[in-house]
Amino acid sequence: MVITSGDLAQRLHAEIVGDTAREIRGAQSADRAGISDITFIENEKNLRRLKTTQAGSVLLPTSLRKSITQ
Repeated sequence: MVITSGDLAQRLHAEIVGDTAREIRGAQSADRAGISDITFIENEKNLRRLKTTQAGSVLLPTSLRKSITQ
């Protein structure tokens, strides 16, 4: 199944920052994800993975929003 990041954000009632047309074809852990995958960073401990992941899309809880805009 292929879904765009914009469609997924709409279904999840989530805010999206970035390319709403990015195609998502799968889900992987941050260290295994590729450009067409989505991953989830759940806490500040794993936030460092944002710097190295190859994921095309990343889900983050709103509680981490301030951590990534600094």
